[in-house]
Parts: sequence; C-alpha cells; structure tokens
Amino acid sequence: MVRPRVAGGSVSGLTTLLSGSYIGVDAGKSQKERDEFVGLEVPPVVTADLPGSEFVLNAENMGSLDIGSPVFFRRVEVGQLVAFAIDKEGKAVRVRVFINAPYDKFVTENTRFWHASGIDITLDSSGVRLDTESLVSIVIGGIAFQSPADEPVGMPAKAGAVFALANDRTTAMQRPDKVTENYVLLFNESVRGLAPAHK
Repeated sequence: MVRPRVAGGSVSGLTTLLSGSYIGVDAGKSQKERDEFVGLEVPPVVTADLPGSEFVLNAENMGSLDIGSPVFFRRVEVGQLVAFAIDKEGKAVRVRVFINAPYDKFVTENTRFWHASGIDITLDSSGVRLDTESLVSIVIGGIAFQSPADEPVGMPAKAGAVFALANDRTTAMQRPDKVTENYVLLFNESVRGLAPAHK
C-alpha cells in the first residue's frame, strides 16, 4: 500500500494526499503463476531489479536506525537498511541491509559493520577529535562498514552472509579472540604526545 510516509530521512507517497492511497506492484522473478497475494503495509525500500546484494547484521539493539537509514563505505553512501526484526529468543535484532552494485563487492569475509549514528568524541593527549560519517547519520542514524587495514581483504562475501553489527568503529575493528594483559605505568614527567592505540 502506498501512503504518505516519512522514514530514514526520506519522504514518500506525498501524491496520495490528493489522489488517495493506491496499490503498487513490483514484478517478481518466479516462473510459477499466482492469483492471490498479500499486500505489504510498507513498500519495499529497493525494487527487485536493482543491482546489488543484501546482507544480514546481528545487533544488540536498533539504536536510532530505521528502514531507509543509509549505509556508508569510506563515508560514501552505498546502500540502506531495508528490514529488521527481533530474533526468536529476543536477545538480538536481525537487520537486513542492501548494498548497491558495484559497492557490494567491497563487502568481504573480513568486513566489519558498526553503528555510525551520532558523533564520536575522543579526548586524548592530542586534543579533542570529532568523528561522524555524515550530517544525515547524525539526524537519522546509519551504518558503516570497512575491512581492517592490517588484515587481508578476503574474498567477497556471498549475498545473505551474516555479520555482527558493533556499537562503534573502535569495537568493530578490535581483533577477535585476542589475549591481552594490562599494565599500569607511572611516569615522573609529562607524557604529552602519547595517545591510545586503537587496533
């Protein structure tokens, strides 16, 4: 059903304010004939003929994401969130994102996804640093992805591959299953110029 709708920073169906709601159709690819269908309350974000790939992300929560929220690769908008649902156990949210071709080839086996919503503020010895994907992601939220620079890029991921959605970039880029030991160092002089190393 096509109705006026505001989501993901976009407005659709405004023409229905004058003409009234109507039914939209997107041609399917099945060879089997049918004469009964179930109409969707919300139109699909992407049409069946749009080139690209869809991937599944497991997240602890939705944050400020919504259907239509943008997906960024190196701060370029390359896709969008198309659907979400709480898993059967109620312990996570399964988010489906669609990455437009040809950018879907940059999603590999080693790719990491994270929430790109809002602004990340870092305060260290070099000063204050602000980081955000775009002004759009500050308002409506977003998702970003990239492969770690110190790891092999890996083979392109198959459509439907499942990834974890981290809460921020730092968490996403951490090496998994890494054993660490923490030490406390005391200095008699200033340590100006030193900054935490994020891996």
